[in-house]
Amino acid sequence: MTASALVARRFAADLDEEDYGSARALLAENCVYHTGSATLTTADAIIESYRHNGEAARQRFDDIEYSSQAESTAASTAVIAFIERVRLGGEWHEYRCRQHVP
Repeated sequence: MTASALVARRFAADLDEEDYGSARALLAENCVYHTGSATLTTADAIIESYRHNGEAARQRFDDIEYSSQAESTAASTAVIAFIERVRLGGEWHEYRCRQHVP
């Protein structure tokens, strides 16, 4: 596994545990995150985005389970597959996304 994939794996695990301080420590100050609808341009903004989404989800759903996997895609890149399972009432729903890490 590449160094990028190892850092991506740790970053994803920290987010799964909602350990935002540890996740923040893995990001460069000037990193960029393209969300699809916005571009966040600092490590603090990126972590705040994850924190905000986690807090909003806890207010909407009865239960949340996070998991992830990271894998190498090239010599210096990785992909994180995030899986979020949420429960509202008696129904579970699953959301999956893939994030590319240079």
